[in-house]
Amino acid sequence: MRYVIVALFLIGACYASATEQMPDVILYDGQTCELETSWEYPSPLEAYFYTSGKEYPFRMWHTANYRGHVATWELTNATLYLVEIEGKTARLDIGKIFPDAKGKDKIKASWFSGIAWVKTGRHKKEYKDGTYSIEYQTYVFVRFRQGVVEKKVTLTDDQYRKAVSEYFKRRETDNPVKEGPIFEYAQYINSFRKKE
Repeated sequence: MRYVIVALFLIGACYASATEQMPDVILYDGQTCELETSWEYPSPLEAYFYTSGKEYPFRMWHTANYRGHVATWELTNATLYLVEIEGKTARLDIGKIFPDAKGKDKIKASWFSGIAWVKTGRHKKEYKDGTYSIEYQTYVFVRFRQGVVEKKVTLTDDQYRKAVSEYFKRRETDNPVKEGPIFEYAQYINSFRKKE
């Protein structure tokens, strides 16, 4: 079952029947982009609560935001910062969650060691039959260690779709994909879920 959920997630929300989740926001290379969150993959802020053992303070807004918040992040000088947390009805004070952030406009995400998936250039692709899908110019997989970039891989839309297709086509064969951003991302998701 887990592989089915991961497959739907990696192929993209346009193919899934579940409600697409509101993404987090990330300021990346001078652009406001989307930071992937989904039913299967937690945001870096959710990862903080999962790994710290602290009580999760957010409640679900609606079916498009089960995690109860939208966080804004900034990637500056190869470091990930939490800039803002928007709750169901108002912006939340970061200092209430992270006492070290009191009086600061952002806090380094030093708790986050994992892979974040940044999507840039969101656009709607329309088909002749009147249907459409949401696509992106690039998909950037960024591996962090204690909030600092360790590795970054950028795929165009075509490269991303080919990589996902190849990963799932070969998954049940004697020659599965064992490298690349899709493989690494799937490994991270599976290892993270084992901690729960």
